[in-house]
Amino acid sequence: MRSFEPVSPNADVRCPVCHAACHTPVRTIYTVERAALHYCPPWRDRDRHQQFLDCIGKMWPEGVVRIRVCDSCGFSFGDPFLGGNEEFYRILHGQMGYPPWRWDYDVALAHPLVKTLNNGRALDIGAGSGNFLEKLGSGWEKHSVESSEVTRGVLAKKGIPAHASLDDPELLKLRGTFDLITMFQVLEHVAEFYPLLDNVRKLLKPGGILFITVPDGDAMVEQERITGCPDVPPNHINRWSPESLALALEKTGLRATAPTYEPPAWSKVSQHLYLTVIADAASPTSLAAQIYRIRQKSIRAPLLRIAGAIAAFRLVKYGSRLRNGGAFALAATATPEGKPGAISTQ
Repeated sequence: MRSFEPVSPNADVRCPVCHAACHTPVRTIYTVERAALHYCPPWRDRDRHQQFLDCIGKMWPEGVVRIRVCDSCGFSFGDPFLGGNEEFYRILHGQMGYPPWRWDYDVALAHPLVKTLNNGRALDIGAGSGNFLEKLGSGWEKHSVESSEVTRGVLAKKGIPAHASLDDPELLKLRGTFDLITMFQVLEHVAEFYPLLDNVRKLLKPGGILFITVPDGDAMVEQERITGCPDVPPNHINRWSPESLALALEKTGLRATAPTYEPPAWSKVSQHLYLTVIADAASPTSLAAQIYRIRQKSIRAPLLRIAGAIAAFRLVKYGSRLRNGGAFALAATATPEGKPGAISTQ
């Protein structure tokens, strides 16, 4: 990452959650070039790298994004405050897939509030291929929201109604009827999160439950410190803390329970190794960059594992911190009044 002098506070920039003026100087800045290197260096795929350059360049007119932290509520966010658009995710998803299972699903199924529901109507926003909904069992009427037309086709084949957005007319007919709505690792991507949360509240029935997981903002900072791999917008435009997310929910008429933190796991060690290799690949002379120049995946994959094993020696000093979880979960229900608080951006 390029080095920059801290940028002076800007009273015209306001926190998207609490709307307080941001008085804390900016200390992290990413350029368009650094972002494109992170998502896909040219030695991995020159055409895709250029696509990222063009796409992100149009989103950041000044050629940079600044990571700001609100000293009032602790929320951290990118400035300009723009999440990835359809073009960005089309490029990104060309090289990434959906995980078959994740911690988020386990903690949702085990949460005391969710366990009070034996059946009902459920909606998973950002459902991927529907793995969580399938796990809910046959007693549930299942719905999904998924922006990808291809993925919606996968969901349809599984018998799960798939809506392109929360504005889908068929979904609007079901307002006030959902017992459970889930959003796993979604809200960190969305700049217009207040309209999203407001729509979710309207879809929930009285006593219905919203279950959210997001990356922990502090863990994002720790990730870069340990692995050298930054968490660069526009993919993650929000860096949530439990306090700032609970505040956003409260302003939308939803009351959050205490957070549940992702527990330590050995799988996190391999994830840190992977991120270290990704960070190394941004340097054209690194071993990782040379490996990514190999076109045949059958040859490249085992060599990347070797690069990860070599990187392990550099991470030994971090010890048990390599197993730390990087996310948290909040469950929420409608407030007794059932009315949102002040969510104006003025």
